[in-house]
Amino acid sequence: MRECLSCHFIMADDCPICPKCGADLGRQSDGTTRIIDLGHRSMIVNDAVNQLRRILADSPRHDHQHLLVITGRGRIRDAVDAVLGVARHSGQIVSYARQAGNPGAFMVRLKP
Repeated sequence: MRECLSCHFIMADDCPICPKCGADLGRQSDGTTRIIDLGHRSMIVNDAVNQLRRILADSPRHDHQHLLVITGRGRIRDAVDAVLGVARHSGQIVSYARQAGNPGAFMVRLKP
């Protein structure tokens, strides 16, 4: 279930437009940041990449504006950097950068 941020109507996740007020749900954001930890649960590179791809594909159905992707400093970080580069180039995300002061994390700005 999903809630319209304009009128607070509750509807199914797959509704692109609020049936009550007509708001474009794909353009709504509450400005929050979702944190995803891919580097601290003994995850292998392929699993981390697949989880990130699922989260990016699912992000238009959620209200957060940013993702903080924690990767650590190893091979997962390099693979995530490559996936995010492709996502930015293809227009799936707006931008991304390593988090200031933390080379093992990326801040991702999602499309509104």
